[in-house]
Amino acid sequence: MATTYESWSTGDGEFRDGTVCIGIDLGTTNSCVGYWKLHANHVKVVNHARGDAKAKTLPSVVSFPATGAPVVGFEAVDLEQRGGGDTVTVRCAKRLMGKSHQEASPDQRYLAYTLVGDAHVAVDLPARRTQVTPSEVSALVLQQLKGAAETKLGESIRNCVLTVPAYFNETQRQATLEAATMAGFKAVRLLNEPTAAAMAYGLFVAGAKRVVVFDFGGGTLDVSVLHIDNGTFQVEGVGGDTHLGGEDINHLLMDHVLQSVQRKHGSLPQPLPTAAMVQLQGAVEAAKVALSTADETTIVLKNIAHVASHELTLTRRKLEAICDPLFKKCIRITRDVLKSIDVDPMDVDEVVMVGGSTRIPAIRSRLSAFFNGKELCTSVNADEVVAEGAAIQAAILSGVDKKVFQDVLMLDVIPMSIGIEKADGTMEVLIPKNSRIPVSMTKYFDTAEDGQRGFTIEVFEGEEPVARDNTYLTFFDFVLPRARIGKAGEHQHPVTISMNQNGLLQVKAGILHDSAVDDEDDSASRQSFVVLCTYVVFLMLVYVFVRIYFADQRLWYTDEYPTPPTGSEEL
Repeated sequence: MATTYESWSTGDGEFRDGTVCIGIDLGTTNSCVGYWKLHANHVKVVNHARGDAKAKTLPSVVSFPATGAPVVGFEAVDLEQRGGGDTVTVRCAKRLMGKSHQEASPDQRYLAYTLVGDAHVAVDLPARRTQVTPSEVSALVLQQLKGAAETKLGESIRNCVLTVPAYFNETQRQATLEAATMAGFKAVRLLNEPTAAAMAYGLFVAGAKRVVVFDFGGGTLDVSVLHIDNGTFQVEGVGGDTHLGGEDINHLLMDHVLQSVQRKHGSLPQPLPTAAMVQLQGAVEAAKVALSTADETTIVLKNIAHVASHELTLTRRKLEAICDPLFKKCIRITRDVLKSIDVDPMDVDEVVMVGGSTRIPAIRSRLSAFFNGKELCTSVNADEVVAEGAAIQAAILSGVDKKVFQDVLMLDVIPMSIGIEKADGTMEVLIPKNSRIPVSMTKYFDTAEDGQRGFTIEVFEGEEPVARDNTYLTFFDFVLPRARIGKAGEHQHPVTISMNQNGLLQVKAGILHDSAVDDEDDSASRQSFVVLCTYVVFLMLVYVFVRIYFADQRLWYTDEYPTPPTGSEEL
């Protein structure tokens, strides 16, 4: 069985045999990069400097000082902790990617920076008198990961496999690709995070297994069901929530702590000063981590607005009570995924735990109970396994160690249905959820009125029966050729909606051939071509005339734009 894949590129790059390609897990809180170690049959994760030590993951944090270059990773965390000045430190940019300001604004009260924008959210940088988009922030993180890999491998890297949550919609995937392009990558393949984890887990697993990958990270939850059989990875079903992760647990804990402070010391200013917000974020994160192994911990806050000091004891039982709605939602999503593909929990052979939030004991106990007491698979490295899977896919695409990967076949699916809005406002599904990608579907449209000159198609993603209750993706206006304008229903117009391996949408409109009408179209096309050529020639003549007329007046090179020195190459 040969390895199969569909290559996709951004810019001018493409995947070629022998080219270096890395795998990147761009996480909400931490990111990781790895590469396939040739002839060693395993992935090597790249280290990052952390003072005198080394770390396998890099904080997805970027600081923007008032002047100078942005700072990324551990240095950004240190700068944030020192505080002061006009520095803006951005965390959790991944949760903002592909969102409007309205969609992102509910998180504002938990952030130590200000969101602005309208159709596309951005972060305000007052000292720099500018704004930065989530994709630009993520691009800086990707640049840092790319640079670390280049230093390790000793060569320039242009290609990568970049993981995204399985439940990312088309807009969020496009924003991720934009970040990769800004970071300097030329060829990029997007890979769903749980699929990547499954590849790392199951690459050398013999026999057939049905596996559930429960990927609960800093910002998102993905649940995927896969059938793994001697190198074939077939995704059967996907579910999740792109706004359900460790950060949401932190938000609930922040609310709890602030309520405790206000009960004792009175109201606090809204929003909290940046230094106070940073301290609060760090305190609840540390408490959450501590309660994964301890029964209780103490949160101590200093100089929160007018409050000199506040101390609070938090128990594991209290955390579980506070976060109970989120934990129940995790189990409900898991149940819904299995139900959607008619799989009983008893039919699952392995439950693989991925992501830092799976270390929470309540999540493990509830998930094990849902699977009838099954022992969960925690042997994989929850923080690195997604990057490892991405690196495996990167090795496949770059054609290295072909004997190792010759029987590997990865078959993924779309996480949500793709459809259009009908005249009555309902959703007509064209590509059902869990369809294998790449996938394409064609629908034929009739004109509804005599003399109709075109039509508009609005595309949505989701499972709700009313189109506008789903995620709006885009619209397409199709203008009909003059010869195709006739009576209602006289001509049919095929529209094809496709989704590629990266989960990106493409819509094409076509026209059914009719010889008589085609002749008229050809005549109109020839006339249009003649007019266009005449116009282009006219513009060229005007351009030449202007160059000759003003040549002696030297308007082309001024003091502001000096004449290039002899021998230089104009770009």
